[in-house]
Amino acid sequence: MKQAGWGNRIFSTPQFLLFALMGSIGTLFHYAVLLLLVEYFGCTALVGSIAGSICGAIVNFILNHHIVFQSKLRLTKTAPRFFSVVSVGILLNALLMYILVQRLLMPYFLAQLLTTAIVLLFNYFLNAVWTFKATQH
Repeated sequence: MKQAGWGNRIFSTPQFLLFALMGSIGTLFHYAVLLLLVEYFGCTALVGSIAGSICGAIVNFILNHHIVFQSKLRLTKTAPRFFSVVSVGILLNALLMYILVQRLLMPYFLAQLLTTAIVLLFNYFLNAVWTFKATQH
């Protein structure tokens, strides 16, 4: 089983777990910025959440680029792709939450847990096969 550079497999369990771990670090940054802006600088929760999510996404991009996918591609190529995937993930999250909560009447917290798992897999897959995948010659 070739694991150097995670091999050519679409799904690698160790890489996926590292992706999820790095995502949790990005989430910690998100929440830290949120709390800092709201509690110490008097910003609204909306402003704090938006700023936090941007900071968290930047942290996730850096960690995914350098650690998870060990990408040799230029940042100018991977950054637009990564943030496109993030944007689609946000839309997917909203769509799934709408369907599960508004249409299927699932409790919102359970719906968010299911949605988070789906979006996590979606984001991992797109980042693995598109964002950080080097062109094969």
